[in-house]
Amino acid sequence: MIVRVRGPSGMVRIEFDAAKPVSALYKEVGEKLGLSVFELRKENVLLRVSSSPLSSYKIAHGDILTVSSSDSPAPADTPAESLPPLDEVDVALENDPGLVVRSRDTQFCHHGDRQQCIHCCPLEPYDDAVQSNPKRPIKFMSFHTYLRKLNKGVDKGKFTNLESISCQIIPNCPAHAPWPAGICTKCQPSAVVLRRQTYRHVDYVEFETTTAVNEFVQAWRATGQQRAGWLYGRYDKYDAVPLGIKAVVVAIYEPPQQGAPNGLHLLDDPNLGAVDNVANALGLQKIGWIFTDLLPADPKSGKVQCTRHIEDSTRSAMFTATEIMMAARLQRAHPNRVPSRVARSGFFGSKFVSIVVTGNAEGDIGMKAYQVSDQGVALERDDVILPASKGPGFMFVRSSTATQYVPEVSYVGKDKYNNEVSHAARPEFPVEYLLVDFECGTKVDASRDSATLQGPARAFPPANRSAGVQTLGALNTHLRQPDSFLCRMSDFNLLVYLATDPSLGVVRNDLPALFQAVRAKDAAVAESFRKSDSWNTLALTAASADGATTAAHAVAQWQCRICTLLNPVDRSACEACGTAKGR
Repeated sequence: MIVRVRGPSGMVRIEFDAAKPVSALYKEVGEKLGLSVFELRKENVLLRVSSSPLSSYKIAHGDILTVSSSDSPAPADTPAESLPPLDEVDVALENDPGLVVRSRDTQFCHHGDRQQCIHCCPLEPYDDAVQSNPKRPIKFMSFHTYLRKLNKGVDKGKFTNLESISCQIIPNCPAHAPWPAGICTKCQPSAVVLRRQTYRHVDYVEFETTTAVNEFVQAWRATGQQRAGWLYGRYDKYDAVPLGIKAVVVAIYEPPQQGAPNGLHLLDDPNLGAVDNVANALGLQKIGWIFTDLLPADPKSGKVQCTRHIEDSTRSAMFTATEIMMAARLQRAHPNRVPSRVARSGFFGSKFVSIVVTGNAEGDIGMKAYQVSDQGVALERDDVILPASKGPGFMFVRSSTATQYVPEVSYVGKDKYNNEVSHAARPEFPVEYLLVDFECGTKVDASRDSATLQGPARAFPPANRSAGVQTLGALNTHLRQPDSFLCRMSDFNLLVYLATDPSLGVVRNDLPALFQAVRAKDAAVAESFRKSDSWNTLALTAASADGATTAAHAVAQWQCRICTLLNPVDRSACEACGTAKGR
C-alpha cells in the first residue's frame, strides 16, 4: 500500500507492506527524508518503534503520517521502555501538590478556622505572589514549577512539548541545491532571541560535610596550582523554594590533570568508567564538577585575591566565556530525563552543576555555582558561539560560511525606562544571557554520623595528586585509625583506589560485598568482608610495604639547623622556615 509521510521538507509517498514491522517503516522514512531522530504519528497516535506489524495501527492505503523531528540525545529507534528511569526526586515532585500554604490573615479573613478564602487559600507555586514575595523573592522558579505553569489552563498542558532550539539547516531539502548554493524558509533555522532563562533545573548545591571540599582546596594550598574534580552525589528535594531540587555532594574525585597557577588541563582518565561504577554501587551519580580559581593575596593571613567581582567585563567576569563553553559540553553529556509527555525524546536540559572556588570581596575563599541556560547549550552544540577576544565576560557569534549557515542571534535587554529593547548579538554579547546561578553551601547540621559516607576523621588521600600519595603505606596508615572498620572503609577515594589500582587485584572480586555494606551501613557485612582471605592478604601486604617505606623515609631526610624540621631529601630548602639545605 501507499503511505503518505508529511515531513519538514514536504510530503513523500512510500510503498510499504502492512505486514512488515514498524521499525522497517522508520528506517525507510529516515532514508527518504534524511532524518536520524524523529517520530511518526497518525493524528495523535504515536507509532512506536517495535517489531509489531504496521497493520496493528490500522493504517490504511493513502493515510497520512506526520513526522516530528527532534534533536535530543535519545535516538529515534530507542523505545520508551528502554530509556533510563526518572530520578527519584523527579518522581516525588511529580506527585507533590506543590501548593504554598498561607496562614490566616488577621485583617481580611472573617471566617471560621476550618474555612478558607481568597486571602488564605493555598497558592500555586508559580503564582506571582509566591515568586515575588518581598520577604524571600525567588530569582528563578524551579523546573517543576515551570512545568506546572505550562500545564495550567484549560488544555492542562496537552500541547506542551519542550524541545531544544536548533541552529542547523534541515538537510536534503528537495526545493533547491544544498547550502551555500541555496536555502529556503522550509530548511532555514529560525532566528535566535536570547532571553534570561526564568527557571533552573537545580536550585541549590549542598555539601554533606566540609571534609571533601576542604581536602580539595588543600591541594591548591600545598602546590599553588589550580585543581578540578568531579562531584558525586544525588538529587533531593529542596524545601526553600516550591518544588525545588538540590544537588547533594557526597564526594569529590580528582581526575588526572596538569595544574598551573593560572589554569589547568584535564587529561584522559582510563579509570573514569570504574569510578562511575563505584559511585553507582554506592547509590551515587556524577552530578557536577568543581574547579579552583585562586590567587594568594597574603600568605600569612591566608587571604586570596578577589578576581571575579570586577565590574569591567573586559577584564574579568563571575563566570568566563571559556568556563561556560566547558559547562555547556558537560551538560550535554549529562541530559536530564523527563516524562515523555513533556518532551517527546524523554530528555530536556540538564541537572549537571558547575562550581568555581574563588576569592570573595573580603578576601576569603568562597564558592559560586552556576549552569548554562538551555539556549546556551544549544548554541554551543551547534557551534554558533565561542569565547570573544574582547574579554572574558563576552561571547562571540560566528558568521555564516560556505560550510555552515548561522542564523541571526539577538538578545533582549531593558533600557532606563524598563522597556524591552532588542540588540544584535553579533559580533559579541554579554555572557550573562547564557547563565543561571544559584547558591551553594554546607549542610547546616553536617556531621560524619549523618553523612552518606561516614568516613574516619582523617580521609584517605585523593587520587592523581602530584605526590602520588595513594600507596599501600597510605592504606596501612588509614587502616590503623581508631574508628570502626565500616567507618574506615566508608571513604570514596579509598573505595576507588581499591577498585582501580592494578596491584590490588587480589581483593577486587570481593568488593561488591564491601560496597553493599558501605551503602547500607551494615557493620555485619563489613565485618564478614574484613575476615575474608583476600582482605587479610591485602592488609598484610600493606603493613609490610608501610614498614619498608617508613625505614627508607627515615634515611631519606635532612634536618634543618634553624628550626630542626625533618625535610624530604629532594627539597632544596626547609619547608617551614625556608632555610637552604646544608646551611
